Amino acid sequence: MIEINLSPRKKDNNLENLGGFNLSLLNVRLVVFAFVVLYGVEPFVEDYFVDQIKKADASIAQVKKEQQTISSKLAELEDVKRQVEELNDQEASLAKKINIVKKIVDKRQNPYKILKYIAENIPKDVWLTKLELNDRELQMIGYSKSWKNIGDFLQNLKASIFFDPSMSFDKPDGALAEIKGQRVEAFEIKTNIVRFE
Repeated sequence: MIEINLSPRKKDNNLENLGGFNLSLLNVRLVVFAFVVLYGVEPFVEDYFVDQIKKADASIAQVKKEQQTISSKLAELEDVKRQVEELNDQEASLAKKINIVKKIVDKRQNPYKILKYIAENIPKDVWLTKLELNDRELQMIGYSKSWKNIGDFLQNLKASIFFDPSMSFDKPDGALAEIKGQRVEAFEIKTNIVRFE
């Protein structure tokens, strides 16, 4: 028969087995070497790279300084850019205003030069009783002592830079045939004004 002791007894505290690790399996030389490599080599490696770290830090500082300089210049340029945009907006606004003024000037009709031309080029025996300017349409009604003077007057008007050469010539309704016992010829001329200057 086999006897089994079921009573609990104290286990031996083995220092080789700590927290589930068997310390007897560790190579002490390798552990010491690992500590030396881990903590002993670091100062030598750090001394080896100190110069390179200082150079890198110096270049980083220089780059940061340049970045600050460039950032300040960019801030100044942003102000200039804003001013340029404002000037462009003002220029566009002024261009619109100039276009409006040009349109107004183009539509402006000063008949001074036209009336002066008519006065200087009307024959001696031709006189006007009605001169009407409606936008660009000119109507002249008058009398003359002869057809030849009316023809000369028409030729003078057609030779002008102010009038459209295709003029209408007609005899007005209800025109007088005599004025103070003198026989007269009545006429009505209609034309368009091409330019005022």
